[in-house]
This record gives sequence, C-alpha cells and structure tokens, in this order.
Amino acid sequence: MQRVGEAFYGRAQAYEAALGAPGEGALSDALARNVYADVAAPQMAAAALAHYVRQAAALLGEQPLAALEAGTVRFPELLHAPAE
Repeated sequence: MQRVGEAFYGRAQAYEAALGAPGEGALSDALARNVYADVAAPQMAAAALAHYVRQAAALLGEQPLAALEAGTVRFPELLHAPAE
C-alpha cells in the first residue's frame, strides 16, 4: 500500500505542477509518462489528454462548492477521435 500511495501522491504533485505551468508541454509530458508509458508514440494522445485535463480543471474551478458537494459536477464534452 505504501508503494501505491507514493505513486498516487507523486503523480498528483506532477500533475499539479504541470497544471500551474504555462502551455501544454509539462502536462503532456507528465501524462505521457504516467498514462501512456507503454505506448510507442504517446505524444499525440498525451497532448489531446492534456488539453482536456486543462479544460476540466478550469471548469471544475468555476463550479460552486455547494454544487460539487451535492454531486452536481460538470465536465467538458469529450470529443472522440475518428476511428482508423
């Protein structure tokens, strides 16, 4: 359990720092390392996920705490990439 906790808090710190950095580079890199570690070329997928995460963080920050406590949570629309 200690390893799980360390992994979680390490990633949380990396994402928090990346969200505070300008642009998508730091967030995209953190997501590529942690979400797409086993993907051959993770940057395209990580960049799209970074864009969504930044939108979600902004939208969550705009929502009143009372709404979140009541379970009313809004997230950005998820756009799916076309199938290949």
